[in-house]
Amino acid sequence: MDTSRGTKMNIKVEAYPIGISVIICTYNGAERIVPTLKALKSQELKPEIKLEIILINNRSTDNTVQVAERIWGNFHVPLRIEYEEEPGVSRARRKGIQVANYEYVLFCDDDNHLFPDYLKIMFNHFETHRETKMIGGQGIPMPEVVPPDWFKYYTESYAAAPQGEKSGEAYMLYNAGMAIRKSYFIHLIDLGFQFYLTSRLGKALTSGEDSELCYAFHMAKWGIYYESSMKFYHYIPEGRLNWNYLIRLHKGFSASSIILNQYKAILHSNTYKFKPIRDLLYYSAISLKYYLQYRRAKEGDKIILHYHGWRIIAKDLFMYVVFGKRKAKTLPNMYKKLQNIK
Repeated sequence: MDTSRGTKMNIKVEAYPIGISVIICTYNGAERIVPTLKALKSQELKPEIKLEIILINNRSTDNTVQVAERIWGNFHVPLRIEYEEEPGVSRARRKGIQVANYEYVLFCDDDNHLFPDYLKIMFNHFETHRETKMIGGQGIPMPEVVPPDWFKYYTESYAAAPQGEKSGEAYMLYNAGMAIRKSYFIHLIDLGFQFYLTSRLGKALTSGEDSELCYAFHMAKWGIYYESSMKFYHYIPEGRLNWNYLIRLHKGFSASSIILNQYKAILHSNTYKFKPIRDLLYYSAISLKYYLQYRRAKEGDKIILHYHGWRIIAKDLFMYVVFGKRKAKTLPNMYKKLQNIK
């Protein structure tokens, strides 16, 4: 049926068996994963709730798998080990979703330590709120060493901060601690949805996949919820508690801007227009305007992060305008398809 003429079909998405599949993606995580697994063994779930832990070994060269199997031991909840050859946490997460047995899928990074009631709260919410298709919790920073003074202003950048003033409908959620209904993600992919952005790949701090997934859910009008009582500690090693790492992190955020703005233009067409030439001129001008202030800034000053972001966005917009890169041509058609899902 031609949906472009205004006729709308309600396509119902059939759920997978009810239960929880926790996906842990790891690359050389032997030194991180022990407290993560111990926290999962301490979850306060009713015994009748089905639960599985899926460890995605993303080309580890250390003894991550052996450590995980030793820590898990003969625990009554199954621990499944899956191997993903293609590097990158994005591909590993998708592999986990594909092999998961249950409807409620939770992304638990190998440095996330869930509070004992995390899975219980998540499960109960999904069971009682059919409109919620994605839910996220609150990361709490657990730095390995005493962090720099500026760290407290940037905990959100580390996925270790509240995602709203209180529990309720959310616009964006970060991947850490995020849970989704598997059936809706699979249906999204079956319709032809493709990610233009990725999460971390090797040493590159690429980002944006979580925001892109949230935008896709908004396209389909699937509910996204933030639950502040779902809490986890986010362990942050010493190597990430420095200013250069934060700059690299924000460069990754900025590199996703063009794609995310195209989602924004589709979802909010009445208030926002994606105009690359206009934006190119703006970010080039603002980079010049604040150059001297950037040069005088000291570590911890936000102007440094902003300046690097403006430069990257301006460069990407130039590539877009001149060479036609990152056009995301399929998004308008995908938006039409997603309007028909119940």
